[in-house]
Amino acid sequence: MEACIQLNDLESDLLGELFNIAVGKAASSLSLMLHQTIDLSVPEVDFVSTTVLSEYLAEHGELCSVSQQMDGPFSANTMLLFPEKSSLNMVRLMLGSGISDELIYQMHAEALMEISNIVLNACIGAFAEALSESFTVDIPCFRQARGEDLFPDEYNTLNNVLFIRINLSLSDTKEKGYIVFLFGAGSFESLHHSLAKILQQYK
Repeated sequence: MEACIQLNDLESDLLGELFNIAVGKAASSLSLMLHQTIDLSVPEVDFVSTTVLSEYLAEHGELCSVSQQMDGPFSANTMLLFPEKSSLNMVRLMLGSGISDELIYQMHAEALMEISNIVLNACIGAFAEALSESFTVDIPCFRQARGEDLFPDEYNTLNNVLFIRINLSLSDTKEKGYIVFLFGAGSFESLHHSLAKILQQYK
């Protein structure tokens, strides 16, 4: 996918490392929750428009997402996305064997929000720790829709979507998940400022 926003090499490397630290912390917690050994792949970071992202996600059909608004040194709407089948498989692993499909569907949203809470909070925490700042985070919101219908109306024409691809490798299966940061007006400039602040510490 062609990036809509260019970062310099240092900024790109820093973003990748921050998310790498975050998913590493999340992996051990998810392993306990899902009762399996789990590895999260090194994040692949892109900047794209919501239009391009929607087209990319369309191949998965129905997607399940949990979103949370974060505000602090920069603001973003954070989303964790899974294809429906992957999200149901993880919920089944989380609840254990012997659980009926009916109960899996009933617990689907609540269980996925618990999983997302671990992953998204790890990502937000990595930024907070690197900046020595704090973020406020809204209550998570679950939604199921196709890629083109997934984003709130105010974000549908954004060109500065931070898109992170992560593979979840479990001992019995392999699932794919995505992290998305949606930036509103002025928020990307704030992110640039935050990255510059972190990089300044190493000069």
